[in-house]
Amino acid sequence: MSATEILVVVAGLFIGYWVVSKLFLRGPDAVPPGASPAWHEVLKVSPDATVEQIKRSYEVLRLAEGKAKEITNAYRDAMRARGLDP
Repeated sequence: MSATEILVVVAGLFIGYWVVSKLFLRGPDAVPPGASPAWHEVLKVSPDATVEQIKRSYEVLRLAEGKAKEITNAYRDAMRARGLDP
């Protein structure tokens, strides 16, 4: 193989690795495009919030904000994450 062919192969491998890393290798905090925010972000509580904190935040947000469907879905996800049936 000539030096030019080796250079083309190395460049191709580099570009291939870059494309694969952008498409498939995401960090632990990466949110896929178009995905809804996590339940704790919608309910404005920490991920390790207690059931009482989640219920309180749900009631406050449900009354204060007009996004009732999104808030209710986040509440259901939070209760399922805690092993409870909403």
